[in-house]
Amino acid sequence: MEVRLRRQPSGCIYWPLTIMTLGLFALLKSMGERHFVQQMDEMGVVTRGGTRINWNEFTSIERWQAKITRSASAPALSDEYLLKSGKGKVSLPLWRTENAKEASDYLFKHLPPNLLQRGR
Repeated sequence: MEVRLRRQPSGCIYWPLTIMTLGLFALLKSMGERHFVQQMDEMGVVTRGGTRINWNEFTSIERWQAKITRSASAPALSDEYLLKSGKGKVSLPLWRTENAKEASDYLFKHLPPNLLQRGR
């Protein structure tokens, strides 16, 4: 299953920033997304940086949410699942993912049972 990300920032801001910084903005942005999940399959996860991590290698899962205020009804600025393994951290950024519900369902369907008690 492929995880599709929405472009941040939008095209009318992205391209001028990329041109004004001579491509540095696009390079730094892609380097910052190397730990994001690109693809999930029956074997495990592949990050945007090319690292493959099998499902049984994950040691913990945490949900990270950032809000504008402490109010429970405030909209979330970011919402993601952070998976940790011996090979590093992997993030499923729900706030940037076009198919967020499908991706999170697939993630929890394939995680080892010992991690499911802490994740959701």
